[in-house]
This record gives sequence, structure tokens and C-alpha cells, in this order.
Amino acid sequence: EFYKTAANFTMEQNIDMLGIMSLDIKNGTPQRELLLLSSNQQLVIDVTEYLTHDPSTSFLKLSTKMQGGMVDSECYFSRQLSQGNSKGSRKQVAPVLQQFFADYTGE
Repeated sequence: EFYKTAANFTMEQNIDMLGIMSLDIKNGTPQRELLLLSSNQQLVIDVTEYLTHDPSTSFLKLSTKMQGGMVDSECYFSRQLSQGNSKGSRKQVAPVLQQFFADYTGE
């Protein structure tokens, strides 16, 4: 149900990609994750590649945790990323994503 709601939100708002950050405290240790959701599979692949392999993003220590496909009959692609640097808040992640989209050509 969550993925369906998120996919509907991206369609209604005409959003190319939805990124959702989460923070969970496990045994007193903060753990962060980032979920990417888009109808554009190549965009999800490109953003994931950038976040996990570009030297400018290495401080976040992101790694792919899970990927997904269909939401009902619509093709929505997702990647769940685990963030090794729990101190990397939205104040660090947002500028990294803004830089990616400023440089993104989609080719």
C-alpha cells in the first residue's frame, strides 16, 4: 500500500523522482536509509550509481539494500539505500541530490 500511495503521489504532483529519508534507532544506534522511487528506471539507476560510486558522495557511505519494480500495473522502480554515515542528514543529502540533477542529462 505504501508504494502504491507514493507512486500515485509522484503522478499527481508530476514528480520525476521521489526520495524519502528515514531514521531508525536500533539498540541506541541511529540508522539512516534513503528510498528512491520513479517511473523512469534509468533515472533510478543513474541516481543510485551516483550516490554509491561518485567520489563526491562517498562521505555518505550509501549502499544498495533493495530494489523493486511494479506497483499495481504501473511500472515504478525503486531502490532502497542503506546509509553507513548516520550523521549525513538531509542537510548533506539534499545538496548532493541537487548537484546530481543540476548535472543530469539523462543520456
